[in-house]
Amino acid sequence: MPTGSSRWWTAGSAATPAVPEVPSAPWRLRAEHGVALTGWAPAKELAPWWPPELESPAGRVPMILAAARYEGDSTLCYSELVIGVLIRSPGWRLLPLRLLADQEAARRGGERIWGLHKELAEFAWTERPEPRNRKSYELVIRQGDRPVLDLWWMPRWLALPIRAPVPVAGDRPWTLEARARVQRAVHHLSARPPGTPGWLLAWHLSDLELVAPAPD
Repeated sequence: MPTGSSRWWTAGSAATPAVPEVPSAPWRLRAEHGVALTGWAPAKELAPWWPPELESPAGRVPMILAAARYEGDSTLCYSELVIGVLIRSPGWRLLPLRLLADQEAARRGGERIWGLHKELAEFAWTERPEPRNRKSYELVIRQGDRPVLDLWWMPRWLALPIRAPVPVAGDRPWTLEARARVQRAVHHLSARPPGTPGWLLAWHLSDLELVAPAPD
């Protein structure tokens, strides 16, 4: 792997920026790049994050970890990690189990508007040149001195456009509108959140656009 790299965003500056006001819904979020990991997780290992009002299923459940850095003309510019599972409620819905963000306004907005608890964390994104005009990426998420996620990935296959509604379960159900170009990627996980399965598929996201409306 070449040693040259460019850090396109790193958290933790010395100055403490003013906390922006929480924008009202809908939030329109755009990211040049992002990443998603999918796999099957043992439900019992997710028990610490399972909502008490919902019965935890037996066996394994489909799981997704998705992260992006929202920039440009996004309603709010911040980084976010979503860890969730798919459940039937009665149709398939995404149930967020853990959410991490690097901005206080994003944390307060998630709780105030959608009833979603978010934790604050530091995100560091790195982009590296690779042979054959390819690029690889690394995302490190920390809470204090503890790494939550340390992921390297490199897109390898054809990118396909997708556009889909994503129904979200919770006290205030709503539907996220998502659009992106998605391509399979090779990856390496040096650190991963508790309950995350060891075997996962990695997906590189580009030209990501999300619309998060007010709850139904």
